[in-house]
Parts: sequence; structure tokens; C-alpha cells
Amino acid sequence: MTVKQTACDRLLNFRVEMKVSGKRITDVLNRMHVAVPKSRDSQSRPPVIPPSVLAAREAAAAAGKQLQQQKQKTEKDLQEEHGGAGVYSADLRKHYELKDPSWRYDIMPEILDGHNIADFIDPDIDAKLAELEREEEQEEAQHQQELSGVMDTDELTEAQAADLAAIRQRKKQIITAHRLKKSSANNRPVMPAKHKTKHTEGLRTALGAMGIDTTAAEQRIRERSQSRGRKRGRSEGPADGGDADMLDADATPKKRIHSSKSRGMSRGRSASMAPPAANTGLRDVVMSNKAVKLADKAQRKMNKMAKVGESDRVIPTKMPKHLFSGKRPKGKTDRR
Repeated sequence: MTVKQTACDRLLNFRVEMKVSGKRITDVLNRMHVAVPKSRDSQSRPPVIPPSVLAAREAAAAAGKQLQQQKQKTEKDLQEEHGGAGVYSADLRKHYELKDPSWRYDIMPEILDGHNIADFIDPDIDAKLAELEREEEQEEAQHQQELSGVMDTDELTEAQAADLAAIRQRKKQIITAHRLKKSSANNRPVMPAKHKTKHTEGLRTALGAMGIDTTAAEQRIRERSQSRGRKRGRSEGPADGGDADMLDADATPKKRIHSSKSRGMSRGRSASMAPPAANTGLRDVVMSNKAVKLADKAQRKMNKMAKVGESDRVIPTKMPKHLFSGKRPKGKTDRR
């Protein structure tokens, strides 16, 4: 610090000497005047320091500490001490002017319709609420026990206990299978019911576990599967089984004549050779082929007009105005 002060003084003296030795100093000195006050009398007037300040300075010096001016903390100082902006919440109650300052942080009463809510609070409300909840839990547990039909296994015989265990095990299996199917339903394609293969073994296993005789049901399934694919006239033919078999072997159904030459018989040979299914309203194969012809004929117009189906009513715009209006062609430009 001493070196700095010495260097500054020498620099200042050097600049003053440079200015004094210059030619402009004469013009400047004529306009400069240094006023020095004259003493009024010989009485000295030193600076006056109050005795209290002197006593405080002496006390601080005796304790080895410098006097620090007490500074009142502002709200900004408190904000920085308690987390900064967005975290600090100003205490507004400390500025309340009340008859008793100790009332500043009391809980304010909530008034509803002119009444204090605290007057209607039951001090034992927590104990009563806990007791009420306990009673509700007991009643709910008793109600669930009655609904589930839980029986005392000590009063059951061995056969009844075995049946009860089997029922519970089957119930668990059904719940597990349902949850597994529900969780993986979105990850696999849905198979239509008409394409699912069903066997009599599954029917026998499912119904047999419930004690149901499936002999009659299996017989009906076999009869329907045997009659499927045969002519309608076989079931209405002569009673003699041999003649019916002969008629079935000799009579060959006519092939369906498709109206579209381009597709030919592309709809499937098995479908074209099979007789009409039951309850379709068609008398025989000839009528079925005629129905196919009429359907193809009705579809021909829609195919020519590039329609999606019967419900397609779209009328396309051949020349959209925003593409052709105001456009100059390659030819003459004498008219627009």
C-alpha cells in the first residue's frame, strides 16, 4: 500500500511539473485563485465527538473488536437468508398492530353463518371415528363371509371336503386362464369362430367333468358332419340305405358356371363343387350358379366405374378449378 501511494504521488508531481513548464500555464494562472480562510481569533475549535460515542469506541477497543454499526435487516436480506426468491415466504403477521402483540400468531377462527366452527368440534371425535371404522370392518368381514358361503371344514365329511377342494381348485384354474387370456389378447390375432376346429373329445371332457352324458350330443354331431357335403335329396331319398348310397355315388353335382371369363373358377374348386349349404334359400346347384351370375352382373357396372361398393357415392371432379383456372396453355395467348 505504501509503494502504491508513493508511486501515485510521484506521478502526480510529474504531471504537475509538466503542466507548469508548458506554455499555457500563463493563461491558466491568470484565471486561478486559491482562497485561504483567515482565522477569526486564536481559539482552537477541534471536532466534537459525543461522550457516548467515545465510550462505545473505548469499550470496543478494550474487547479487541472494532465497532460495527448495527444495520436493520430488510425483507430482501431475510429472503436471501432463507432460500431466495420462490422459496422464502414473507411473514406478514409480524406487522399486525394488535392490542396484544402475542396474538399475532394465534389460529384464526373460521366463521360460518355467524357461528365459530371451533364451538361445534367434538374433542373425542378421533376416538369415536376409530371405533366406528372398526365396527364397519367387522360388519363387512361378516357380510363377505356370508356371501362367500364359507363352511366349517370340520363339519364336512371326507367326500364333501374332496368335492370342495376340487371346486376351489377348478375355480382357481378358471381365474388363471381368464387372466392369461386377457393379458395376451392384444398380442395375437383373433380367429373367427367358423375357422376354429372343434372336436368331440373337448366336448366329452368339458361336459363329462360336470357329470353330463354326451353320447346323444356326439351322435348328433356325427350325423351332421356326415350329411354335410351331400345332396339335399339324399336325406329325402328312399328309405333303403343301399339305394341312397348308389344314388349318392352316381349323381355328380354340376359345376358352377362362373360369369367372369377372366377369373374363371378362381373362387375355389371346393366351393364350386359343393352343394348349397342348408337354410340358404337356394333349391339346388343350378339356382346357386344363377345367383352367382346375377351377383357378378350387378357388380360389373361398379367395377367399370371404379366404385368401392354399393355405398360408394363419390362423384370425382374431372377438372379441379384450382388446377386449371387462370392457367395459360402452351398454345395461343390471344384469348383467356
